Amino acid sequence: MVQPEGYSFGTNLVCKLEKALYSLKQAPHAWFLKLKGILKGFGVTSTTFDPCLFVKYSSLSIIYLLTYVNDILVTGTAVSEVNKLIVDLNKVFTLKNSRKMSFFLDIEAERSATGSLVLKLSKYVRDLLMRVDIVGARPMSTPMMRSLKLDTSGAVFDNLSLYHSMVGGLQYVTITRLDITFAVNKVSQFFHTPLEQYWKTVKHILRYLARTIDMGLEFHKSKNFRILAFCDSDGIANPVDRKSHRDTMCF
Repeated sequence: MVQPEGYSFGTNLVCKLEKALYSLKQAPHAWFLKLKGILKGFGVTSTTFDPCLFVKYSSLSIIYLLTYVNDILVTGTAVSEVNKLIVDLNKVFTLKNSRKMSFFLDIEAERSATGSLVLKLSKYVRDLLMRVDIVGARPMSTPMMRSLKLDTSGAVFDNLSLYHSMVGGLQYVTITRLDITFAVNKVSQFFHTPLEQYWKTVKHILRYLARTIDMGLEFHKSKNFRILAFCDSDGIANPVDRKSHRDTMCF
């Protein structure tokens, strides 16, 4: 950053900005504080477990507002109250209202014929497959081989940045693909010194995603919401540290 033309008063000077400029490191934080202050004036407060998730409780409804930089997702139990909040925000900021959610942070949202909501990351997965050029590779029927035992011996994988990038991408995919959670957790444990066998496991997961690319997370309307979990612990089968680990599946 340099001083504007006509304002050169010497060297070793500091410019004080009256407003946050776009693309500066401080700009996202300044924008968040501005948005947070405006929302607080509308009675919408930030939650303690996620500062980007805001909520407004009233006798008429509950409104949730999720923000990521300048992308905002608003939902609630009363359509009229949600629309009122959007109108109030539009008086302060220039908004582009997409009405129904269809795409948010690479997550695709679709409504099925029965009215349920399906969240998918198909486009995001395709981008991951193209980055490692395995779009046409033989697909796998499972995210991980059942008999696979990862250990700490073998050749070191020479592309550390690629391993970090792909495993980080797979961690994001687990938002809508709970079936790969265990496999992704295993390859995430060897982040500092990945071996060739770990990279082969990563590609195995990607080839499984290539086969099931249109699968996602489906939410049904139900008054009787239940979570069923099944747990299986196994310590002997872990050859790295022999510590017991538990495999948990929720439905």
